[in-house]
Amino acid sequence: MIRIWMVIFALGVFITGVAGQQHCDITSHYKEFIHITHYEQGKRKFLSKRISKVEGQHCFTDLINDNPQYIYYLLSGFTSEDNYSTLLEITDSKLLTDSYLADISKDAQFNSIMQSLVDKTILHTQPRDSVSMETLLNVAVKFFSVVRIADDGKLVGKVCAGLYDVKRTLAQRAPFLEAFAYTAIMDNYDNENYNMKLEFDKVLQQLNAVELGNDAAEKLFRAQGAGFMLMYNIDALRKVLKQEFLKHKAFLPFVLKD
Repeated sequence: MIRIWMVIFALGVFITGVAGQQHCDITSHYKEFIHITHYEQGKRKFLSKRISKVEGQHCFTDLINDNPQYIYYLLSGFTSEDNYSTLLEITDSKLLTDSYLADISKDAQFNSIMQSLVDKTILHTQPRDSVSMETLLNVAVKFFSVVRIADDGKLVGKVCAGLYDVKRTLAQRAPFLEAFAYTAIMDNYDNENYNMKLEFDKVLQQLNAVELGNDAAEKLFRAQGAGFMLMYNIDALRKVLKQEFLKHKAFLPFVLKD
């Protein structure tokens, strides 16, 4: 009889635990990890967003604390900036924070992305996406940009310089893949094992060895396309993406197919 009651009790605890994990409202708790301030560069003022460590135990604590740069990319790349100029005029830090949090709490796109992230990684009420390495590489190479031609005629590039190439080349934005690729590249920007900056420098050397055109605009256009293809075929980039996926897969909303 005692064993029966122990089984019933254990089953009750299990069911309660499962039921308790059917709700995780991250969109009402942005204040726990999203912060904003002003900063000045020259005579211009800008907004600086930051993802902080979550203090205390919430259903999303480990998700945020394990992936701050990933969350930062989603915040920076998929929130509306309609009120940017208005926020710049707010001098009181608390009012600025409250105003910004009020704005993003009503941002349908960002809220949908964040809740989907929770649903796929914490609640498991949505299946994780299945993604091929080829699909991931197609996104990752867009973070290696040929940005200008120097006075000596050489091509100049930057790694993770912004979203310009991502926005103008992807037919459909991929928030989770973009955030992952950006984070993986930045975490291996100049590491001892994998150095993405050095790999891109080698690509730029190859591009500079070829005459790509006399017209500057045409030269940049051809160089960027060629740069994407060269980075796509670099084995080190594949290894970085696979390594970072395995390291963070518990809180990634997709599965990387072999």
